Amino acid sequence: MSLRRFTGPATLLALLTCLPALHAATLVGEVSPCGPATLAIYQQNFGGQNQCSVGLLLMSGFSFASSGFGSPTLDTAADIFLTPATNGFSISQTNGKPFAVAQGQIALYTIGFNFFIDPTPILGDAGLSMDPPFGDATVTQAYCNDGTFIPGSSSGAAGVLCTNGSNIFAPQTLRVHNPDKLDDSIVFNPPAFVGGSVLTTIILNGSAGPAGFDQVTGTSTVLIIPDAPEPGTMLLAFGGLLTAGVWRKYKRV
Repeated sequence: MSLRRFTGPATLLALLTCLPALHAATLVGEVSPCGPATLAIYQQNFGGQNQCSVGLLLMSGFSFASSGFGSPTLDTAADIFLTPATNGFSISQTNGKPFAVAQGQIALYTIGFNFFIDPTPILGDAGLSMDPPFGDATVTQAYCNDGTFIPGSSSGAAGVLCTNGSNIFAPQTLRVHNPDKLDDSIVFNPPAFVGGSVLTTIILNGSAGPAGFDQVTGTSTVLIIPDAPEPGTMLLAFGGLLTAGVWRKYKRV
């Protein structure tokens, strides 16, 4: 099974947990790196405000939901395996088999999480890829900038609404779909945000025949934005230059 990675818009399935607490949280002690584990373990250990790190991203609030039509065998959170990627995750099945439905069946999965970029950089872009898909398999991911998704909302990107501190709907959306395209990416507008929520919806539609895929991978690029010099620092630097200039003037006399 090959793994394609695309630099661009980010990935993964998102959550409906409040992010303001994530922004306001003060990290106490050391945050452990996120490791390869089932989604059930992530929910148990990081389903609330507890955080783990993937690169420069602090992850928390993992969630999962599933539904189906035509009596498919639905995967549980214990059947789904998360592997940290470049500021993101790869999602596969724990047993190594593909996510799949038979003809006449439909399965829908959503995975959610919150993220916060530590300490001061911003998310520059994100990417999503599917590998290798068959039939009608669709993955849609929406990013909520500096806010969270509203549970039960029925419009907007991926069928949900997003709110931030100003109650502004400001999502970024990307989509992959077999056979139309197998990857997508988004470039955010820096300095767009330093945290938010990601909601990924996976739909396996077996209306016309079996459908599925082995793995979906979401990665992101984090930009380091240097802090602007403080006014006091600039004043001291200017004073130093001025002193040096006066010293050179008197030295020539």
